Amino acid sequence: MSRFLSLLKLLLCLLLALSPAGAQAPADATPPPVPANGAGPVTPPVSVTLPKATAPTDPQAAMERALIAYKAEVWDDAFREFKAIVESGPLSAALAHNLGNVEYRRGNPGQAVLWYRRALALQPFSPETVQNLRAIRKQAPFLSFDSSLLLLSYLKPRWIFISTIVLAWLSGLLVIWLAWATPKPGRRWPLVTLLGGSVPLLCLGLLLSWNAKSDPVPLAQRQIISGKETVACAAPAEASSAIITLPAGSEVVPLETRGNWVYCLLPGGEDDAPLLRGWVRAVKLEPLWPWPAQF
Repeated sequence: MSRFLSLLKLLLCLLLALSPAGAQAPADATPPPVPANGAGPVTPPVSVTLPKATAPTDPQAAMERALIAYKAEVWDDAFREFKAIVESGPLSAALAHNLGNVEYRRGNPGQAVLWYRRALALQPFSPETVQNLRAIRKQAPFLSFDSSLLLLSYLKPRWIFISTIVLAWLSGLLVIWLAWATPKPGRRWPLVTLLGGSVPLLCLGLLLSWNAKSDPVPLAQRQIISGKETVACAAPAEASSAIITLPAGSEVVPLETRGNWVYCLLPGGEDDAPLLRGWVRAVKLEPLWPWPAQF
């Protein structure tokens, strides 16, 4: 009996030592989810005390501080913390989207468009980002090279090329199979159906590949009017005639730099003049994608 009690006590001690209450949970390295733009408004408290920043920037701690400021609608603090995360690590589509939200609330529509564009470059078919861009365009009709905000220019050429090569190989193998292997009639129709579906997709892939190669306004070369609206001039001088007014958030493609002026390819905004050229002050421009990455 004493041996049984001793064994029972030993078992209880082991269970207590291995229980969750006695063990310390490891820290979760995954950042918390970024709040969606469509979430309901949060009433800000009278004052918000954020945890003190650490050096170097800890993405997890910075995200926690950013979420506190975001929910409290303290937009300057939220922007500072979100921007610190960008500077300390890779940019994600959700992070760029929320920076666009914060910049819009801070009264900077040009910067908001810039961050939304960066979010689309990372996640081309994000309905929330496209919806927010359309809402800004209704208030401040910025000019874009894309007739629609959800266009194929945001598709990565590498994806298009790889998909086209795969479809080309698939179509070729199906043709060889049908021509030389002579499958039985019961197996022939599925192969013919698959070939009939792959050929149109292959033609679409070839068309998209050609457009990606010959695009005069590639996404990686575009720049944004990030501040207030500006005027594109016919010559690199303030006194020269104006070509077009570029609202905040408009896109341009630099062609030549001369001093403080940049000669740019401009979206015309009209069907009869889809592309224009003019001089824009360099201080008004900010690259859509300043990081060393290819689309």
